[in-house]
Amino acid sequence: MILPDQSTISCHKVVLMATSIFFETMFQSGLKESAEKDVRLDFADSNTIKTTIEFFYTGFIKVTTENVKALSAASDFLWCKHLKAHCDEFLKQKVNSSNYIDLYHFGKMFNMSALSSQAHQHILFNFKSFCEMPEFYSLTEDGLVEIVSEDELNVETEEIVIEAVVSWLNVDPDVRKGAFARIASHIRFPFCSLNTLTSNECLNKLVLDSGCMQLLHEALRSPYHRNCHHAVHNARFPPRQSSTLCFFGGKIFAFGGCTIGENTPLKFVASFNVEDANPDWRLEKEMLIAIEEPCVVHFADKMFVFGGRIGNTFSVVSQEFDPISNEWRLLSEMPGPCHGVAAVALNNKIYVVGGLNRVCYSFDPVNDEWKSLSPPTQLCLDGSATVWKGKILLSAYLCTSLVQEYDPATDRWSKQNQL
Repeated sequence: MILPDQSTISCHKVVLMATSIFFETMFQSGLKESAEKDVRLDFADSNTIKTTIEFFYTGFIKVTTENVKALSAASDFLWCKHLKAHCDEFLKQKVNSSNYIDLYHFGKMFNMSALSSQAHQHILFNFKSFCEMPEFYSLTEDGLVEIVSEDELNVETEEIVIEAVVSWLNVDPDVRKGAFARIASHIRFPFCSLNTLTSNECLNKLVLDSGCMQLLHEALRSPYHRNCHHAVHNARFPPRQSSTLCFFGGKIFAFGGCTIGENTPLKFVASFNVEDANPDWRLEKEMLIAIEEPCVVHFADKMFVFGGRIGNTFSVVSQEFDPISNEWRLLSEMPGPCHGVAAVALNNKIYVVGGLNRVCYSFDPVNDEWKSLSPPTQLCLDGSATVWKGKILLSAYLCTSLVQEYDPATDRWSKQNQL
C-alpha cells in the first residue's frame, strides 16, 4: 500500500478483504487495483491509514479524542463496521453541553446511531438554548420536525415550541412559509394557554394562511380548555415525558419515565443545579435498566432507584447511582414487585413501604440485603412517607386522614390520627 506521504505498508489481500467491504470489492471487482501489486490509498492521512491497517491485523486500536474523528471517517469509507461501532460508542461517551451540536452533525454525517442519539438527547434537554444557536436556524424542515415532535422535549410550555418554529420560519420566510402546514401537526396546541390560541396574531395568521385552523379548533375543544384534566385522545397530543424527582446535594435529579403512547420505559437521568446562576438541565449517565415511575431515595452519598414499571410489569429491580462518579450499580432484586411505593432512610437502612402490593421491605445498602417485614394494614398507593421520632409515617395520596405508623423495633403497623 502506498500512502499519501509516499510511505508504504506491506499487506495481505486476504486480511484486508476479511475486514473491509471496501477492499473486498476492490480486489474482486476485476479493476486494475485487483491485479496490481502496489495500490495507492488517499482516503485519509497516512497515520490514520496505518493505525487502521494495524487494527485489521491485531484487533487492537487506541482511540483517543485526537484521532477518533479521523478513524470514524476512515471506517465509514472502508465499510469497517466493527471499528466504526467502536468509534461510535467512544464518541457517545464524550457528548456534553459544549460539543453536542458538533457531534450531532458529525454523527448524522457518518450515520453513527449511538452518537446521534446521545447528542439528540442533549438537544432535547437544552432546547431553549439550542434555539438561540445558528445551528438551529440552519436545520432542515425534517430536522426541526424530528425535534419538536419528541415527547422528551424539555420545555416549560408549548409556547416555547411555537416561538422556536416561528423564529425558524422567519429566517427565510419566502422559502419556509409553506413548511408551517407540515410542522403544525407536531405542535401540541392543547397545551398552549387560551390567550395564545385566541389572541396571538402571529400564530393565528400562520394558522389561517396555512389552512391549519382545524388544529386550533381542536385544541380549544380539548379537555384542557374545558376545566378538566382528562387525557386528550389524540395520538398527536401526548404530554411530554414525566420523571421521578429527587433532591440531593443542591440538585434536583430526574429518573426514568416513559415515551407516552408507546408505553416504553426510559433509562433517562438528568440533574438541575439550583445553586447555579443560570441553572439548566444536564444529562447524567443513564440507568442500567429502563424504569417508569420508580421510587427514588437518597442514602449517605448515593441515590437508590427501586421498583416501578417495565411496560405492564411491576419491577423488582434495584439500582444505585453515585452522583460524584456518575456511575450506576445493579443491586440485589427486591423480595417482590412493587409500584406506587414510598421510601425513607432510617437507622442505616432504607425502608420501602406502601404501594399497590402493600409492601414493607428493609434494605441494607452496605451488605446489599433485602428483608420482608410486616405489610401495612391499609392500601396506600402513591403515598408519602417520612421519619418521625424513630418511626415511619405513611400517608395516602391526597388523604391525610389515613396515616399508618410503622415501628421498626417491633415490626408492627398501627393507625394514627390524621397529620
